[in-house]
Amino acid sequence: MAVLRRSNGRQCLGVFGSKETCERARDKSGLPVLMNKVCKCDEWRCKAHCKCDREKKLKGRSKARGVGAKTARSSSVSVSSAAVVAPVLAPVGRAAAAFCECLEVERWYRECCTSIGKSAEVELASYCYDNPLVQKVLLQKLRGDDPFKLNVYVDGSQLEEKGRRFCKARLRELRACGERCTVFVCKGHSGKGIYHCKAVVVDRRHLFTGGANLSYSSHLNEELCFKMAGPVVRQVLERLAAHRSRYKVWDGK
Repeated sequence: MAVLRRSNGRQCLGVFGSKETCERARDKSGLPVLMNKVCKCDEWRCKAHCKCDREKKLKGRSKARGVGAKTARSSSVSVSSAAVVAPVLAPVGRAAAAFCECLEVERWYRECCTSIGKSAEVELASYCYDNPLVQKVLLQKLRGDDPFKLNVYVDGSQLEEKGRRFCKARLRELRACGERCTVFVCKGHSGKGIYHCKAVVVDRRHLFTGGANLSYSSHLNEELCFKMAGPVVRQVLERLAAHRSRYKVWDGK
């Protein structure tokens, strides 16, 4: 018999500095703790598993499980470079029923921007990035008062002088919003080829993907663009989680 969760909060991200998930819910469900506000670490982790409290000597029910405090402290050096891969969690809110819809590029952008505007977290992967519509809504979210987290994955060549004209400037603008935004410099397998992924995952619920890069010129192109929900969303998130552990965080230079 399923246990009724009594909160609409977000799930704890799990033990800081490890891949261990949170299993400390007091409703005996064996599920992660549900949180209604972000910790002072600026992450969605419960008291026993966050960075700030794992560095203290907690006792009793609050005692940290999993990796020891020493490991957690040593991991704090690498967490900013995303060497630690957070587990892929359930969707924010009720999971959407599986579907796949092919959209015209303008409608695809409209629905993507509308979804981002209502979201708490976004994963954005694109070979190049300079789309002004997406940039506008992302900046509104990053500068707003509501909790929001953005990860951007872009091919490393786009951050060089030969890259697209506005790509580097717009990524700098996103990154200037602070810890809410992290930009990852990616490349092809074994250093060959390019990072050609195109995906926007909103609240771990909906996937916007297809042939279009998140670029201004894509509005003029003939593109196959899809909006999806279901198991494929988790599969894409697992790929992106692997990319976070594999590629470096951009320093903005």
